[in-house]
Amino acid sequence: MKILMATSEFSPLGSTGDLGDQVRILTAELKKLGHDVSVVMPFYRSVREGNYEIRPTSGEFQVNLGGKRASSDIVETTQAGAFFGNIYERIPQIKAGVQFHMGDLKIQPEFAVGMAAYGDANLAATPPGAGFPTSSTAEQNQNRFGARIGSDSGQPNLEARVVFQYPLFHSPGVAPAQFIVSGSHSQGSEIVTHGTLATAGTPTDVLLASIPNCATPTLVDGVPECTIANFFPTGFRFNIPQNLWTAEFQVPTPWFSVWGKYYRGGDLRYFFGSTLNTTFAALNGNASIGSNIALSGDTIQFFNNGGSADFAPLRPVRSQGGFIELGIPLSRVFHANPEGRNAGWNFYTYAGVDSSYARDLTFEPTGKAQSGPNGLLRSDYVATSLRYKMNKWMSIVNEVTWYDTHTADATVKLFRGTDSRTAHDWRNEFGTVITF
Repeated sequence: MKILMATSEFSPLGSTGDLGDQVRILTAELKKLGHDVSVVMPFYRSVREGNYEIRPTSGEFQVNLGGKRASSDIVETTQAGAFFGNIYERIPQIKAGVQFHMGDLKIQPEFAVGMAAYGDANLAATPPGAGFPTSSTAEQNQNRFGARIGSDSGQPNLEARVVFQYPLFHSPGVAPAQFIVSGSHSQGSEIVTHGTLATAGTPTDVLLASIPNCATPTLVDGVPECTIANFFPTGFRFNIPQNLWTAEFQVPTPWFSVWGKYYRGGDLRYFFGSTLNTTFAALNGNASIGSNIALSGDTIQFFNNGGSADFAPLRPVRSQGGFIELGIPLSRVFHANPEGRNAGWNFYTYAGVDSSYARDLTFEPTGKAQSGPNGLLRSDYVATSLRYKMNKWMSIVNEVTWYDTHTADATVKLFRGTDSRTAHDWRNEFGTVITF
C-alpha cells in the first residue's frame, strides 16, 4: 500500500516535541510491514539550512497565506547528507538515480554528466593567442568552474556514486548510517598554437644547433639549425586525464557520531586535494631546451629527442588522503535539561591527511624536482572544537588546530626566515556563528 503522511514535525528534519519522533517511529514500522510510505512536512529553515540532500520536484500548488494565494514548490529529501567533501557539490551537472528499499536498508545508485572542471594554479592570466603572461585574468575567470582545459576537451565530466543507508539506531533524533562510494572521470586538453610558438623573443623561436632535424632547417655558418616552432607547423594539443574515487561513511549513534572519508586520484586541486598540486611535465630526466605557454596559461616544456624537438606532456600529480571526525553531543550524554541553558553543548575532534605521490613531485633516478608541482608532499591536520548553541540563531565556538606540511625529498621552502622541509603551526580561534 502507498501511504502519504502529512505532519508538521518529523524527526530529525524538524521536531520540537514528541510528534516528530512518533511520526518517524510509525513510518519505520509501516515500512517494515512492506508499505511504501512518504511524509509531507513544511520546508522549515532547519531543513533548508541543515546537512540534508534536498531535491526540487516538478510539483507546485497554491496555498492561502494571510488572505492571499501564494505559489509553493515541493522539494524532497531521501537521505541525510554525507557531511562535506561530496564530489558532486562543486560541478554543474545533470544527475539521475534510483532508490531501492529492502526493509530499512536503502540503496541509491546515481549517475551524473557534468562540466569537466580543473583547478589549475594559474587560472590563467594568459588570454588565447598570447605567447606570454599578461595582467588580464578575465578570460578564464569567466569560466567560473576552473581552468579552460576542461571545456577545451569537449568531453563531459562523468560521475557516479552508490549510497547505502541503514538506521542502526531507532532512537529519536538519530539519523541513519550511510556508506557512500563515488567515482569521477574528466579529461582536459592543452592547446598550443604555432603562432604562440613562433612569437618573436620567446624561447621556442630561437635557433638551436642541437635540433637540426626539422623539415626546413636554417643554415648558420653552414650548420643546420631549427627553432622548436619549426617542428610544430600547425601547433599541437594533448589530453590530461582526471580520475578519482572516494569512500566515505557516517555513523550517528545516541551517544556520538563518526564521519570518515578516503579519496584517491590525480589532479585533485579543484577539489582542494593533492596539496594543491595539479600536473607535472613528463620530461623523464631530459633537460628542457625551452618552454612556452598553452592557451590555458600552463607552461609547456620541450626537450631534445634525437635531434628533434618534442614536448613534455603534462601528467596529473596523483594523491590520496582522508579524514575522520568524532562528534559528541555533550548535553545529551550528560542528560542536560533540553529546555535549560546547558542544552546546546557539543564537542568535535577531527584528524586528516592530504598527500601527493613523491614520484610525481621528483624524478626518482636523480631526486630532482619535477617541473610543475609545488614540491609539497603531505599535510596533516588535527583540530578540536567546543561549541555552545545559545539559540537557533547563534552559536559560540572555540577551535584549536594543529597543522603541518612536509616537502618532497630535498625540496626546501622558506619558513619563518629559514629553508625548511616542514612547516607547522598552532591556531586557536574563538568566535560566534550567526545563522539566519
